[in-house]
Amino acid sequence: YNNNTNNGYPQTGVMSKNRLRFVILVGVAMLVVAVVVAVIVAVAVGNNNRNESQAAVLPPAVETTVAPGQVPTFPTTTPPPSPTQTTTMAPTRAPVSSDGSMVGIRPVSTEVGNPSERLGMCVSVGGRMVAMGGTNFVRVVRQSALPGNFPTRDVGEDIKYENDKQSRLLQVSLSQTERMSIAWEGKLTIHELKAPSEDLPDMWEETHCEEYAANQIVSTVISGNGIVVAAAAMLPGTNEVRVDFFVRRAGEWARDSFLRSHLFVQTDTQQMQLRLSNDGNTIVILSAGHLTSYCYKVETGEWDEMSFALSMSNLDALALSGDGKVFAVGDTSATTVFVYSEALNQWVLHQTIEQGARDLALDHSGSLLAITELGTLTVLQHMASDSQYSVVVQDAEKEANSEFGTSVALASIAETNSLLAVGAPTYSDDKDSIGDYEGSVHIYAVLGDTGK
Repeated sequence: YNNNTNNGYPQTGVMSKNRLRFVILVGVAMLVVAVVVAVIVAVAVGNNNRNESQAAVLPPAVETTVAPGQVPTFPTTTPPPSPTQTTTMAPTRAPVSSDGSMVGIRPVSTEVGNPSERLGMCVSVGGRMVAMGGTNFVRVVRQSALPGNFPTRDVGEDIKYENDKQSRLLQVSLSQTERMSIAWEGKLTIHELKAPSEDLPDMWEETHCEEYAANQIVSTVISGNGIVVAAAAMLPGTNEVRVDFFVRRAGEWARDSFLRSHLFVQTDTQQMQLRLSNDGNTIVILSAGHLTSYCYKVETGEWDEMSFALSMSNLDALALSGDGKVFAVGDTSATTVFVYSEALNQWVLHQTIEQGARDLALDHSGSLLAITELGTLTVLQHMASDSQYSVVVQDAEKEANSEFGTSVALASIAETNSLLAVGAPTYSDDKDSIGDYEGSVHIYAVLGDTGK
């Protein structure tokens, strides 16, 4: 302030020019800093929303030991089959590939249910966890590190859908990010694994529930990154099926209607199968023995139908690789593998394997294929030497009349390792039991060079 006096009193409210300039410069600097901070926060929030709204940018997760909200990078794997091969072969003893990377299969554990549970009606693998379904419940176990000893432990309590009637489980699908979708008769539920505190056990928290008419929901699948859920539901009073999509955005599940205009004729509700790629951008649908496939285009926000090089019908089993580049279908007499050709913009026949399929599973890159018939598990590896799938191992039924092979699931958990699960829902400790089946699930480690 001016130091001159006015009648003996200092003049207040009069600022020197130098101090005025200093105050203005400080104010401008503070304003610039505030603008920069606001821009950084806006960009960070925008990126977070995009990561959940556009499934394409998220890689599939591998381990369930990452910090909450983080998605680990998926390891590199054997390249998928070349789309140029189109041959037929009967399963034979596997040749050793040129790089000596033939896998080995090692039994890990066998999970047995309680009387009348029919454990193994459906199975799903995500990371080191295996979800297994019975008549009206889902149980999840976690494997220890591979290779080595393989103890299992339950993850959370069994999930049950309680109502005034016996609620039948139809399908369970486990992501690699500790999320799970479950199809019940008349209801779809989505769950996420939570750890309330160090003193409390993990629990599967229900994060979304969609009610349907009785007997309406027929199948569900969740993408490997845990962001997209597809559910097939019968339209009331018809034999038509609609595929609904639920997408996780900003921590919430919301219904999308990408395929609402597409109806799929369905004559047997148990034959509806859905398979999603790990990024949620490719879906293959098996309905009443017929195939349809769509690819989501991020640029347009729409699903485009993917054509096939040949027509197939009367199919029973379906599998899609995690990267969405390979799928397999099977009937009672053969299993056929397709790969996607970007040059032709369609699915191209790669190989026909003369072995029927009750159920099928592929790993992330499509380099491993599991085929089950009732009583038999066959694992094939895509060999670099001749670009063909060849049998690595065949495992016969463990217990007589257990329907071993009713369900199968396979997921990559490391660069050279995968986890495989096979359901046997009519297994019983009591050989004289009729209908009161405990059921069982056989878990295998699929190992690279270390498993030879």
